[in-house]
Amino acid sequence: MSDIDREVRRMLLRPLQRGVRSVGADAVSSALGRVDNWALAESLLTSLRKLDSTKGNADVLPDRDDPEYDQKMVALAQALFEARRITTAEYVFYAVHPVERIHEERWLNEEYQGELGPISREMDRIERREGLQSDEYWRVGEGPPEYEKLNEEYRRVLDAKLIELLHEFGLDDLAGLKQNKPDKFDELRERGRRAVHHTDETVPAIRDFIACYEQNAQRAAEAGAFAAAITSLGAGMEALLLLRCLKSPVKAVRLAKALPRRSRPRHAEDILSWSLDSLIAVCEAAEWLPSFDSSIAEYNSASLAHQLRVMRNYVHPGRLVRSRPWVEPDESEYEDAVALYTVMLALVGRSGRRPRKSRLRLQRKGHSEKQ
Repeated sequence: MSDIDREVRRMLLRPLQRGVRSVGADAVSSALGRVDNWALAESLLTSLRKLDSTKGNADVLPDRDDPEYDQKMVALAQALFEARRITTAEYVFYAVHPVERIHEERWLNEEYQGELGPISREMDRIERREGLQSDEYWRVGEGPPEYEKLNEEYRRVLDAKLIELLHEFGLDDLAGLKQNKPDKFDELRERGRRAVHHTDETVPAIRDFIACYEQNAQRAAEAGAFAAAITSLGAGMEALLLLRCLKSPVKAVRLAKALPRRSRPRHAEDILSWSLDSLIAVCEAAEWLPSFDSSIAEYNSASLAHQLRVMRNYVHPGRLVRSRPWVEPDESEYEDAVALYTVMLALVGRSGRRPRKSRLRLQRKGHSEKQ
């Protein structure tokens, strides 16, 4: 091939899409700076870590009797996050938890009475006026409008004090998040708490993943990122089928072991390790993916599941370039994926509702909310 032919070919086959970001000197410098932060954080972890007799353990927490215990816990959380040893949600929980403890102590010790005292006295006056006894209270939202307004002001003061305390501990990033995006702050803290204390709650976690995949698909589609949207829907379907198998694990494992070798999972006893192909095969064998009729045709739901699986697998570039080079998913394909996912959702179901968001709230002393 001549040099001219090569140049013509290069021009004819230049990329149809431009990259999202360039890799100039500034971009490389910024990227290396971020990577360097990981190394610096690892060195900080070395200085914070106390090696005990059982070598090989994870980082040993500071001594609770240490007067600087809370500050060291926050520093450890920051170092772990900078070193990418914990996620953002875990960082929020680990860093905020010791600060919240001090915040609650100050509240219980009436250190905030300068701001809270007048509000509390006015709330007490309304309670007496309405005939509430000392052991009676209104649920949040059930009191008189003026009382609810004061209660909300009480909580705003507490939130402001927590934000001040976050700044005091050098957690300016989390203080800004609490102030500007309180709902996101609460969600990250709760996700971090669950990641630390509820690692064995597999089914509720999968339900949450399903909701996240659906939301991500919708957001990606709204932005015109249809490949990402289809991938999220495929992951959502996989989570739906996984949830169905976990609902009947004995039957699922028995059927998995009886599958043909090509579809049989390598570790049949471990449902969480199954591939999407195996999940579809098990659900079909268990008749959890039954055939169904429309007004014009009869459908094999397992085949429809495989169709969405194939669409999801376009995330693999090697597979994509072999099967459909130069073609990117469009809105029409995304709508097809939505239709396939909706059918799977109707057939398999979610086996439960999305968990409600949980928030930490401090109530006035003597007026805790009924559980």
